[in-house]
Amino acid sequence: MPSLERSASTASRNSLVQLLRKMHASHIALALILLLAAYLRLEGLGASSLWLDECYTACFSQNGLSDVIATCASDVHPPLFIFLANAVMRFSGKSEFFLRLPSALLGVATCLATFLLARMLVGRRFALLAALLLADQP
Repeated sequence: MPSLERSASTASRNSLVQLLRKMHASHIALALILLLAAYLRLEGLGASSLWLDECYTACFSQNGLSDVIATCASDVHPPLFIFLANAVMRFSGKSEFFLRLPSALLGVATCLATFLLARMLVGRRFALLAALLLADQP
């Protein structure tokens, strides 16, 4: 039996090595950059108290959807983020962490979008650099 377990472990290790060889080095680098971006944005997300603009968002997004729509119709601020904050707070709870979570996740998505756009415009190497520079700016 130990030889079967050892061979299964070796086979899974070999398949992982083959998968990593198939992946382009830039995919691995991009995954590491996105992990860095997520860590920098999510670490300590709910530790500090709310800023004034976050209080504004929290006040509007705590209401029902019809109240959010009515408030956004008479306000100068774009409504999409308030709708998103309303949905997140409705399903996950009312805390600093969950109020800031959409911004943090959109920040990570922006790093990916920056990589994809820069790769089309200037190539893979500079796209990785652009994503890394953006990832470091939470």
